[in-house]
Amino acid sequence: MAYKINNTFGTLLVTLADGTIDVATTDLTLIGKGYAGFGEKLNENLVKLLENFNNTSAPSNKIQGQLWYDKTNNQLNVYTGSKFKPVGSTTNSTSAPTNAVQGDLWFDTGNSQLYVYTGSAWTLIGPTTVAGSGVTQVVTETVQDNTGVNRGILKLVSEDSVVGVVSSLAFTPSASDTNGAALITAGFATVAQGIQLSSAVASVKFRGTATDSDALGGVAAANYLRSDADDTTTGKLIVQSDTGLVVGAGQDVTMTLSSDDFTIAQTTQDKDIIFTVNDGGTTKEALRITGSSGRIEHLRVGDLTVDGTNTIVNTSTLSVEDNIIELNRNISSNAGMPNFTGLKVNRGETSAATEQNLYWVWDETFADDGTTTHGNAGGAWTAFKSGGGQNELSAQRLLI
Repeated sequence: MAYKINNTFGTLLVTLADGTIDVATTDLTLIGKGYAGFGEKLNENLVKLLENFNNTSAPSNKIQGQLWYDKTNNQLNVYTGSKFKPVGSTTNSTSAPTNAVQGDLWFDTGNSQLYVYTGSAWTLIGPTTVAGSGVTQVVTETVQDNTGVNRGILKLVSEDSVVGVVSSLAFTPSASDTNGAALITAGFATVAQGIQLSSAVASVKFRGTATDSDALGGVAAANYLRSDADDTTTGKLIVQSDTGLVVGAGQDVTMTLSSDDFTIAQTTQDKDIIFTVNDGGTTKEALRITGSSGRIEHLRVGDLTVDGTNTIVNTSTLSVEDNIIELNRNISSNAGMPNFTGLKVNRGETSAATEQNLYWVWDETFADDGTTTHGNAGGAWTAFKSGGGQNELSAQRLLI
């Protein structure tokens, strides 16, 4: 009579005819009734169970719950119904295992990293650094200071180089302490509070945008001129560029230097340059250069010295408060005295007698004969009119 072989759940695995064996349904030899020499097969089955099918390759006729000892990796596995899964240890492979369940561990032998399966994806446990690229991580470390007190710090490590240190207090590492000496070598002769970057890593610096800073280039931030508010400076303001110093939102006033010539320019059309002073608490205009005419429209001066050949005053009325007008100021002796010194009234360039220019002058050549009261032998005040040209005094002396 044939044997019906069922599994633990009562599911039929195979029907064995009398006197036969089955080696295809499972990895054990199933023996039928009356099979001759069954003792050898039975004992081999017991050995296989004892050694958990120890082999370099997985059993080919596995069934769910079957154990297999992986001789290559010295690892015990159980068959889940879809794959052999390590028992009590991780799956070791260069690629992520398939058919994983939540909580499975996988050790990536290619990068020496451990992962855990969340139920939907493999999540890296550590280390965060890929094998062969050096250590890149934040390391908690205890360092002795130069007084022998242990200090806890965080080291910011990138490819085995300590780029930065985070500390809650400032201290000097101890050179006699292993971690302290290593920290000094890494560019931290002293450790400051907060985040400090290594002086041993070339070009290391904070990069990006900061909301505030104590200093810029080693100079306190308060010592820089503001660009968004009124500010003052006690030092020199030096601008070296083609445009010089520019003032005004519309670049209205410029100060430039070209060939050592200094130019102050009002660049806005028809706008003035005005100089004012504080006179007893009142702002007064001392000088105005008018843009629409290109000339000085208002000038308020005290002492005024004009050096030049001609001084021309183009006004309708000239008012002088001084009681003395000095002429021939630079004459230091009688020998240099000009013949005529005085005032000229222009009446037009013509030969007509009524339109000849008029003069009121001191005539140095006048010699009094004693019969007049116009002066003395040293000269006299005399009225003249031109003899035909505006710059030529004629002998036509007018009586006064």
